[in-house]
Formats: sequence, structure tokens, C-alpha cells
Amino acid sequence: MLYVTTGWTENRQRPQDMDSLAGNILRLTPDGEIPANNPFPGSPVYSLGHRNPQGLAWGADGQIYAAEHGQSCHDEVNRIDAGQNYGWPVIQGDEDREGMQGPLVHSGRNTWAPSGLTWDGERLLLAGLRAGGIVAITPEDGTARAYPVDRRLRDVVVVGDEVVANTSNRSPRRDGASDDRMIRLSK
Repeated sequence: MLYVTTGWTENRQRPQDMDSLAGNILRLTPDGEIPANNPFPGSPVYSLGHRNPQGLAWGADGQIYAAEHGQSCHDEVNRIDAGQNYGWPVIQGDEDREGMQGPLVHSGRNTWAPSGLTWDGERLLLAGLRAGGIVAITPEDGTARAYPVDRRLRDVVVVGDEVVANTSNRSPRRDGASDDRMIRLSK
């Protein structure tokens, strides 16, 4: 299947509107059709109530996870289940409301600016533009541990026994830094 993440498009109503594709994770067949077993018949919407999901990763058991930007903090990693509402903009962080799913883990009053997510065989690895490194997340309990890297990380992948990340220092927000690279980290 093809999974597509869509942001909220600067309209706070759209992530909670089933007639909008904004603020959702969409699921399509490889030829662009809507799967018959999608949670909402005739709709590409797989889950809703997202602000700005960035990276998707699949655990060893096939569970989907998404890394998502919060408004100005409370960045999230969510365990994605078909047909669930992840609450944005109604809830964030530790807030809850009936019928809405809270995150597996969130950044609290800080920001990770999540940009990439991967599975290393045991845990999720989150790359972030402001995380200050890789954030390793244990999915069983949502424990997060930071592994410092002095770079803005755009994405992270696991290749064999190595973790490879690419930097994103060249940005209008970084005053012309020109030292982007691929970096190899040990697991």
C-alpha cells in the first residue's frame, strides 16, 4: 500500500473534518485506488486528527508509527491504528478526550521538529531538525532517550548494523551553513 501524510494546511478545522484530506494519513493501493478495507468506505483516510505528520515507520509486527510536529512544542510519535482520530487541534501532549488517541510519546514543552522515523529492530529512531540528535523510543512504554548529534537531522535509516542519517544544515534558518553530509552512527 501507499501511505501519504498530509498537513493541516493552516486551517484548524480540516484535521477533524472527514470530508477533508488535510491533517490525515491516507492509504491507497499502488495504482492510486482506495483499498476496499480502508476504515472509512470510499475514503483514502486511514487516520485523522494530525497536525503535520512527517516520518512513518513500521515495527517488526507491522504496527505503523508516525512522527508529527506539534504547534510550537508537543511534537509526537503516534502508534497509528486504522480509523483512529489523533485529536489535533483539540488535544495535544498529555491531554485526552473520548474518541481521540493520545501520543505514544511527546516532546513536552520542547520541540524535536521531527523529520524522519525508522525502526532499528527493537525501537523507533527519530531524526529531528531541533532534537539535537537521534531520539530512540521504546514502543512498549514510550520511553524516549536522546543520543546527541551536533547537527540538524533530516532523516534516519538503518542499513545492516549501522544507523545512517543525513543532515539538513543548509536552510534559510541556519544562516547559510554549507556542511551537510551523510553520517554513520553505531547502534
